[in-house]
Amino acid sequence: MTLISAQAVGPERAIVLGVPVNVISFTGAQDRVLAWGQAHESRYVVLANVHVVVTASTEPDFGAVVAAADMATSDGAPVAWMLRKLGHAGQGRVSGPDLAQPLARVWVAALAPMRKFCFAQSHRWLYACRWTVAIYELNR
Repeated sequence: MTLISAQAVGPERAIVLGVPVNVISFTGAQDRVLAWGQAHESRYVVLANVHVVVTASTEPDFGAVVAAADMATSDGAPVAWMLRKLGHAGQGRVSGPDLAQPLARVWVAALAPMRKFCFAQSHRWLYACRWTVAIYELNR
């Protein structure tokens, strides 16, 4: 029985426990989300920590949602570690809270308004996302 299951599948994604995760830097992820917003493209991003990866690998419906994401980042340190083990030496964490704050600043400062939607695992995180954007809007 293999305890660690992962394989490389290309220059942009690698498979961790059967789940595709993007090999992308924090700046690369931020730039990609902003480019999608500026182009008014409807996309979704999965912030893949260990819980997400394990759940996606054991529940086919959830796994299909994660696999279909436009980008799945290495939100958890173990996920980033696995990508480094696959040969992506510079891969670090690309976490949701770290990504949300700079994106909120850019969204607020954008000349052309961009629609933004936050989906979260709990009301607490959704409330935090809403207030992060509201604070930046007040301070611009």
